[in-house]
Amino acid sequence: MRYIKRLAAVMVGLAISGGTVWASESWLQSQVSPRITQVNEPINYKIDPPAPWDTRSDAIQRVDVHLQYQSDATVLSQLCLASSYRCVTINGSSFTTDVFNGEPINSAFFLVHTVTRWNDADPNLYIRSSLAVWAGH
Repeated sequence: MRYIKRLAAVMVGLAISGGTVWASESWLQSQVSPRITQVNEPINYKIDPPAPWDTRSDAIQRVDVHLQYQSDATVLSQLCLASSYRCVTINGSSFTTDVFNGEPINSAFFLVHTVTRWNDADPNLYIRSSLAVWAGH
């Protein structure tokens, strides 16, 4: 329950500020993907931790991802640790993983999106992502 309340507070802060938010034990970045126009051509972009998290070395405990887009397109998304290219497939629009546990909280990530089918959707797609990286205690 504490996690849900804290995540809700972070998401509200993000909605108000429209950018970077951090709570005492996490950082959150929100970003929009480059335009996706082709099937089966991965689009990737880097998400860096905000200051002051970029200099911290606490261990990651959990990573939450939320994706939003308005399209009927079928999209395969992956979250990758930038330093090792270790990736996890994102299932659904909200996803939590412990795959990156123990990595430094100041790690950068890549999000990779691949449209596999347009399903009669307009072939212009942008995906808004929110990435919350939580420190362990």
